[in-house]
Amino acid sequence: MDPERMEGQRHTMAAARQRPDRITLELNDSLFSVAQSPGGRAAVPTNGDEVELSRTAWPTRAKVEWGDGIPQVKRTFENGGTIVDHFELVSRTRLLLTRRVEGGPGDDIELRFVYQREDPDDAR
Repeated sequence: MDPERMEGQRHTMAAARQRPDRITLELNDSLFSVAQSPGGRAAVPTNGDEVELSRTAWPTRAKVEWGDGIPQVKRTFENGGTIVDHFELVSRTRLLLTRRVEGGPGDDIELRFVYQREDPDDAR
């Protein structure tokens, strides 16, 4: 296998395994912003344009897609695979993050993480 492809897949899998402790989502008329701790922040145009992410360990492009009004951020790693993060509010207080990893070594995988919404008054 091509060494560059192997390195790209390694970065894809490392990013996929990084489970955020905290996620902050922001949406306005032109950007969908996802801040993950650890993991940094990505601001992606809501119109579906693909952008190059800065401050990443490996060249990565991202775009937002909308399925039934639910945002999905698709990150594509140069010479690697793709990670699709699907953010769904399953109740007023719970966020389900479904992460699909495609094109990595082996079969495609899907991971699910549930987050409890923090009350803004508790953060003060």
